[in-house]
Amino acid sequence: MINFRKYFALLSFLILLIVQSAFAQNQFSIAQTDTQINITHSSGIPLLSVNKNNFIEAISYKEKVKNRYGSFSFTQKNRNTFSEISQLQVLDYGNSVFIVGQVGNSEQSFSFEVGLLAEADKPEEVMLTVKLTDTTEKIKAVSFTFNNKARHIYGFGEQFSYTDFIGKKITAFTEENGIGRGDQPVSKLTKLVGVAGHPTVSYFPLPMFFTEDGTTYTATPSFMTFDFTSSGKIRLESNTIQAGGKHLFNLNIDWRENALEPEQHTLPDWAYGTVLGIQGGKEKAEKIVNEAVAAGNPVKAVWLQDWVGRRKLSFGSRLWWKWEVDTTRYPDMKNWIAAMNRKDVNVLGYINSFIIKESKWFEEAVSKNYLVKNAKGKDYKLNVGGFNAYMVDLANEEACAWFKQIIKTQLIDLGFSGWMADFAEYLPLDAKLSNGFSGREFHNFYPVAWARINREVAQEAGVDDSLVIFHRSGNAGSNKYVKLFWTGDQTPDFGEHDGLPSTIKAVLTSAASGTLYNHSDIGGYTNVDFGRVHSRRTREALYRWIEFAAFTPFFRTHEGLKPDKNVQVYSDSNAMQFFARMGRLHYALKDYSEENVAQYDQLIYPLYLLPDFAQHEFQYLFGSDLLIAPATQSGQTTVNVKFPDGEWLYAWDMEKVYSAGSSADIIIPFGKPAVFIRQGGKWEKELKTIFEE
Repeated sequence: MINFRKYFALLSFLILLIVQSAFAQNQFSIAQTDTQINITHSSGIPLLSVNKNNFIEAISYKEKVKNRYGSFSFTQKNRNTFSEISQLQVLDYGNSVFIVGQVGNSEQSFSFEVGLLAEADKPEEVMLTVKLTDTTEKIKAVSFTFNNKARHIYGFGEQFSYTDFIGKKITAFTEENGIGRGDQPVSKLTKLVGVAGHPTVSYFPLPMFFTEDGTTYTATPSFMTFDFTSSGKIRLESNTIQAGGKHLFNLNIDWRENALEPEQHTLPDWAYGTVLGIQGGKEKAEKIVNEAVAAGNPVKAVWLQDWVGRRKLSFGSRLWWKWEVDTTRYPDMKNWIAAMNRKDVNVLGYINSFIIKESKWFEEAVSKNYLVKNAKGKDYKLNVGGFNAYMVDLANEEACAWFKQIIKTQLIDLGFSGWMADFAEYLPLDAKLSNGFSGREFHNFYPVAWARINREVAQEAGVDDSLVIFHRSGNAGSNKYVKLFWTGDQTPDFGEHDGLPSTIKAVLTSAASGTLYNHSDIGGYTNVDFGRVHSRRTREALYRWIEFAAFTPFFRTHEGLKPDKNVQVYSDSNAMQFFARMGRLHYALKDYSEENVAQYDQLIYPLYLLPDFAQHEFQYLFGSDLLIAPATQSGQTTVNVKFPDGEWLYAWDMEKVYSAGSSADIIIPFGKPAVFIRQGGKWEKELKTIFEE
């Protein structure tokens, strides 16, 4: 069971460190001037620099929170800061240093304590703690500002718009990505209903960042705002758990180069083949699978998100969240899945953590108090877009065990080889959980708990090695449980913040933040089709998306929100042949991908992390020996490529060789994206053979 309170139980740890410090070797060097406090580690690493007159604030405000289909907006009124610092002292205990004093104004003040804590057996890690005490109910947050000379700020998990956060402000809060996120004209329309989002929201943010020198900062609790808008300064603001008038947050500082080493997972061999996303029943699925295989596509799975059927709504239709087979579309499902398996085709499904009234599971969930409660203690009814639903209380271990049984009987026992584990971003902040946590306290843990029960049910059923379960939502701790992420719902176009370019950035930023496997819906998902605003998948968008997806871990299509408005991989023979060719390429890279993960613990390396590559933020290494520069714009015929260390062979004409540090404009006809093989690399011979074929 996840110990959700471990982040807030530091008091005994602090006492222990102080007691031990009497016998500890001095870990810190302290230098003070009239205006600054500078603390350096005994190894010579600068750890903390603060300006004495303005490094901590107590903050009061009135807050209004809106939750619109999992997209949250926060409005603050009557915001006041208490920032006058007095009675400042620096206390050195050997393996810990504390900066203590009072912060407030002429009328009232509050005690604060900023600590740096080191352990002798982990000299490369230091814990920074910030604690504000003796506060009143009106104090809603504490902020802490320190000096930092970083020129680049990376991290924050899966990000769709930015790769470098210098000059930006971001909150590590899991929520729906929004539709449009600033891309026009879509965002003007979606803003009217409160679901436009903005460039720093994410399904899967992480409360961590790192600088160009590799120093990594990880915050707890995760619901925190990081502000890099002031030159030379980093400001953290946390609306944290309040107990006895205390505000507390921590920042772990780690300067190891491998601090972000990914959690290691493996995908089954079949997962490197083509995965066709199809809706409409088993006859349609069989027909398209057969046609794709006949075209030479190595189809290894079919993903049926509508195995539960579809419900009609005023604006169209959505999936039935009953968590039982639609026997009209998919009669005799178990035997049909077995028959598909005999053809070497796996079948994937869909599930989320909502329960609806029409489900046979609803009455049991209500009677056993397995649903999230509202502030009045009633089951929390949420409008999820056209109908109402209730969230399973994943802080309740009995509810988790109950829902795992649903997953086992309705998915695993039927023979599904995996599923999309959707949503987990909607938990309202005023909700009440069975463990006593509020929705605000548990919100970022909810997707972690959702990932945990999905992984555990696969392990308990003895099928973890053969299943692929893919999630879109996450936060700190998710990488432990999730083998495979997907980037969620993008518009099927070239929108900077919500189209193909955003998908590429999401895959790269999540890789930079320690996620091993991530992928996208090939062709995007979210159609917007209202009045004069249309976001529909064109052949160009589909082909460019396929080219990018061929060099990601998982090659899976989606028909989109409105399939009949989109060009599909099965629309005609040209699309089918194009898709088959790139599918063969993706599958041919299976051994290469698996060995790179086994040897280097990483598959995708974003080149924007290298010096002087900031203007080439879409370039990346796929494994050690392939350089990829995907197309990102409609009408694009060339891409400018900058070459990292080594000599690089153009994959489609190996007479062309490019040297490190050089740049070139590469022509990119459909089916020949800018791909280069490392000359002299371990895989040069095998990769040459793959691309020649």
